[in-house]
This record gives sequence, structure tokens and C-alpha cells, in this order.
Amino acid sequence: MNDAVHRIEGPLQAVRRQARGEREALVQRARGLAGEGRGRDLAGEVRALQAEWQARAKEVPLARGEEQALWNDFRSAIDAAFAA
Repeated sequence: MNDAVHRIEGPLQAVRRQARGEREALVQRARGLAGEGRGRDLAGEVRALQAEWQARAKEVPLARGEEQALWNDFRSAIDAAFAA
């Protein structure tokens, strides 16, 4: 039974690590919006980033606490972009 669980868990953990990395990349892209002075384009770019986040979250859900922490970082970056 343990061998079967390990055969399933290994690939699943790899997919989750990749999904986390993709979410972290979205956070970095959101942080980049703050310093670029996009003006009117900002709202459209934010919507596109949020849509991408939602699509990725549906594809590979992360543990609730991990997802929430990444989402909070993402939202903070978005808020900072609008504040700038």
C-alpha cells in the first residue's frame, strides 16, 4: 500500500511544486506592474492576470493555506500597482 501511495504522491507533488512556481511568477508579474506607469492599460492587465490566476487555480489547486498566502501576496502587489 505504501508503495502505491508513493507512486501517486511523487508525481502529484511535482505538479504542485510547478503550480506554486507558476503562482509565484504571477505574483512577480503583478509586482512589476507597480513600477511601470501603465495608466489606462493597468486595469486590463490586472484583469488578465487575475483571469490567469483563476485558470491555474482551477487546474491545480494547492493546499488552502498555501493558496491563500500566495493570493494575499498577489493582491498586495495589485493594490500597490493601483496605489502607484
